[in-house]
Amino acid sequence: MMIEKTHIRRYRLILMGGLFFWLLLVGRLVYIQLERSSIFQSVAAQQQLRFRELKPNRGTVYDRRLTPLTLNLVYDSFGVRPDSLKDRSRAASLLSPLLGKSRKCVSEVLNKSGDFIWLAKKVEPSVGEQIRSLNIPGICPQRDVLRYYPFGKLAGQVIGFTNTTNCGIEGIEMDMNSALTGTPGKCIILMDANCRRYSDVTLPYDPPQDGCDIVLTLDARCQSIVEEELLATVDQYGARGAMGVVIIPRTGEILAMANIPEFDPNHVNRYNKAQRKNRVVTDLFEPGSIFKVVTAAAALQEGIVQPEDSIYAENGSFLYAGTVLHDWKKFGWVTFREAIEHSVNIAVAKIALKLGPTTFYTYATNFGFGCKTGVQFPGEVNGVLRDQTQWSGRSLITMALGQEVSVTALQMACAYGAVANGGCLMQPQIVKRVVDHNGDVIREMNVKQIRRVLRPEIAELVTQFLKGVVDRGTGVKAQVDHITVAGKTATAQKADREGYREGKYMACFVGFLPAEDPQLVGVVVIDEPQQIYWGGEVAAPTFGRIMKRIVHLPDGPVENFLLAQVERLTDDMLVSIHREAGLASQGRGELLSQVLTDE
Repeated sequence: MMIEKTHIRRYRLILMGGLFFWLLLVGRLVYIQLERSSIFQSVAAQQQLRFRELKPNRGTVYDRRLTPLTLNLVYDSFGVRPDSLKDRSRAASLLSPLLGKSRKCVSEVLNKSGDFIWLAKKVEPSVGEQIRSLNIPGICPQRDVLRYYPFGKLAGQVIGFTNTTNCGIEGIEMDMNSALTGTPGKCIILMDANCRRYSDVTLPYDPPQDGCDIVLTLDARCQSIVEEELLATVDQYGARGAMGVVIIPRTGEILAMANIPEFDPNHVNRYNKAQRKNRVVTDLFEPGSIFKVVTAAAALQEGIVQPEDSIYAENGSFLYAGTVLHDWKKFGWVTFREAIEHSVNIAVAKIALKLGPTTFYTYATNFGFGCKTGVQFPGEVNGVLRDQTQWSGRSLITMALGQEVSVTALQMACAYGAVANGGCLMQPQIVKRVVDHNGDVIREMNVKQIRRVLRPEIAELVTQFLKGVVDRGTGVKAQVDHITVAGKTATAQKADREGYREGKYMACFVGFLPAEDPQLVGVVVIDEPQQIYWGGEVAAPTFGRIMKRIVHLPDGPVENFLLAQVERLTDDMLVSIHREAGLASQGRGELLSQVLTDE
């Protein structure tokens, strides 16, 4: 059968038309590939590729026994890409019960315009998993980390806290932020049209470097004891607040640094700025009689007076520089030792006059007053110790009694630590070591002696004075069973710009133990106790309770010393202890427990 010429022409036209179409299509493709490829590749990359910063894990803060004081908790956040949502009504119905929000509220977010909108942040992990399992197109999950403080209020002002971006704001978190933060990494992720991720191993990847861990000198057990006892004292006496410090005098390590009222860094918004401060290093107070250690030490080292020299205390009233200095009790003739033991103001003032302003000022500065201690903690203040050119006619005697000077609790701990340490003033330490993400120690605490303040024999003599304060003076309620304590009480009237405030006192006690070989120095400051406000009645018993609990700690800071003491007991003493306890035999731990038990 022959094909008609008309049909042949049609076939040729169709063939030529098809060929032209394909040539046009190929030409277009060639044009796109050669001329427009970079533009379309850029558009595709913007739609599919996401450059993401990989956040490092923030380092952990530990106490000296490697108890973690901070944790990093993973949580989910969810955003939405409105253009990718297919059924917004259904999405709102599914999400609202999980997020604990009304359907209307969720719908308002889903119906907003924009490339990306946050739907919910810091969602509980269990809720986050449920939302992920829904696989709703356009809902974009993001995993992040929340800083958490497992012990809540424990050492809250010392540890500090971080902000929403995990940057340290106060305390150790701020001071050591650069070490804790680490180095972010980078990666590129691929996402489909439904905002779902898929990976490609060929894409560039720069892993993050986790932050360093910080090991503090704090002992969480000691910190807890100090906070509990301070809080109990504040409640008992209706006080405004309290501060407490415990240090190791030979190294300057801070075992506890406590503030009442407390602060929980897990709930920053519940507290004002004043409650977040570590007042042990930021707040000043007039120390009162605990400052008499400066006069005592200076007078003994300069040979101005001997321990048993008699001083007339004027029966409680002494006229000097046009004003009358009153004592807390009418004393007549007292020895210098008794003047310190019983805190006789007039006797101490007379000794200060013999010293003279220059010598007194030199010793006060040598003890570290009027300047920062050097502890690695933000916000520390210098204290107030005015230059001699600014003194009045009676400044010397009032400063010798702890007035016209202002100190921090940490400065007082360091000053008494110098006496306990044989006359050497040490720099206080709060950071024991820094460990990188590989477990390598990159920085270790260096014990640093600032200066020698007293000769060893003078430090021992001052210790005997302070021991007498606790044995038979104003500090008897600071005694700890079976352990000798040296210390000093103070009842300092608070002052403001208008003068000393009636009925407003700081009750203080500073001490160390064991007196013959000091292992711990402690400071207790109770702010405005009511009814009873004497340092010997309020602060001293608190110190005693704190130290009694600390020395009983297993593997505690003084256990080795006490065990050594037990080892040195004679056979007769051991037999006596066995007989009184009704025990046939005892190990070292049992014996130590028996020695420390209340009679």
